[in-house]
Amino acid sequence: MNVHEGGDPAGEAVVFLHGGNVAGWMWGMQLPAFEDYRQLVPDLPGFGASNEEHWESISATADRVVELIAERAPEGAHVVGLSLGSSVAVELAARHPKLTHQLTHRRRSASSCRSHQGAASTRSGASCSRACRSA
Repeated sequence: MNVHEGGDPAGEAVVFLHGGNVAGWMWGMQLPAFEDYRQLVPDLPGFGASNEEHWESISATADRVVELIAERAPEGAHVVGLSLGSSVAVELAARHPKLTHQLTHRRRSASSCRSHQGAASTRSGASCSRACRSA
């Protein structure tokens, strides 16, 4: 899986997971605000520079991101996901809460939201943006 690294290599790690039909480049305008953090921005399998890799499933992709965190940020990471990246982030946090310092994600509709360990509720009906603290 292709991964762009940026920011401060000594900073806390933040993993940015992109939505469908885009790639890690979609975070380009947000990354300057996180220059004090170690930025890990993968192109998920089947997208961007990882487009030759076969997409298997949300769970398999979450496992790939867990491997990335374990290898490059073994102390854990903050995880940010949008749309498809949100689904991967929730799966990752639910299965590996000790590697997830904080989860921030947004999906298209409130009806498709699942919260990490049931810790957060949907805000303002149509919005599904939340930050969950792992236990």
